[in-house]
Amino acid sequence: MKQMKTWMLALLVMVGIGLTSCMNSDGDYTPSGGGVVEVKYSWMGTYFIDVFGNKIIPTATSLSVVETQNKFKPSETKVAYIRFTYPEEGNEDITTSKEIKNANLAYAMSLDQKFEEVHERGSSNDSISTAPIRRINSVMGEGDGKELYLFNGRYLLTGIEYYGSLNNFGNNKNHYFTLVQYADETEDGKLTFHLRHSGEPEAANVYSTSLDGFNWGFPYVYMKSFDLYPYLTTGEQQVEIHTKVNLSDNKLENATDKIYSVSTKASN
Repeated sequence: MKQMKTWMLALLVMVGIGLTSCMNSDGDYTPSGGGVVEVKYSWMGTYFIDVFGNKIIPTATSLSVVETQNKFKPSETKVAYIRFTYPEEGNEDITTSKEIKNANLAYAMSLDQKFEEVHERGSSNDSISTAPIRRINSVMGEGDGKELYLFNGRYLLTGIEYYGSLNNFGNNKNHYFTLVQYADETEDGKLTFHLRHSGEPEAANVYSTSLDGFNWGFPYVYMKSFDLYPYLTTGEQQVEIHTKVNLSDNKLENATDKIYSVSTKASN
C-alpha cells in the first residue's frame, strides 16, 4: 500500500489546493486535490492557478465532462472551486515545479458574484436585500477582523454564512449575492460596498451554511468571489463591506448593521 500523501497546510485546504490521496477500486491510492482557483482561459486551452501560485492543467476530456455536468463555463468564469485527481507519473515533484499536469477534474463550479454600480439610490439596478446573512467567515481559517481575503490582489473571497433550507443548498436557486456601490460613497483610498442577499425568503425552520458536514459537498453555496479589479487603484485602499446580519432568525427587520474590512495591502 502506498503511503498517503499530504501537500500544503491542512488549515488552508478550504482555499488552497490541498492535496491528499484517496483509495481507488484496486485498493491503491490516487492523489487528489481541491480548492479555490483562478480560471485561465484562452484559445490555447484552460488551466487553473490556486492562491499559492500552483498551476493545475486539466485533461481535455475531464474539462468537457464538468462543462456538461456542472454547467461550468471556463470562458465566462474568473474564480472557481475545483476537485480533481491526478497521475503520479509526470507529477513526481509538484512541490518544486508548482505544477500538476493531466488533472482529472471531478468537479468545477463558478464562485463569481455580481456587482452593481448605482448612480441614484432606489434606481432600477439598486439591488435590495430580502434576507439577512448570519455573518461572513474567513475562508483562510483566520479569526475576527480577517474575514475578508483578497486573492491575487483583486478577487474578494468571502465565506458567507446565511439561512437556507436543506433542500435548496444543493442548487442555491433561492439565494443571490450582489455587491452594490453608490456613487455618493466614493472617496480616495476607500472602497465602500453593500452586500445584498436576495431571493425567496426561507421558512422559519431553516439551517445556516458553513463548511461543516454536508455543505462540504457544495462549496460554491458558501464561498463567494467578487472581482474588485475595475475599482482598484495603484495605491493602498481600504475595502469596506456593509451588510445586515442576524444570528437569531431569518428576519431582515431584526438584523443589525455590520461592516467587514480589508486593506488591499494585505492581498497575496
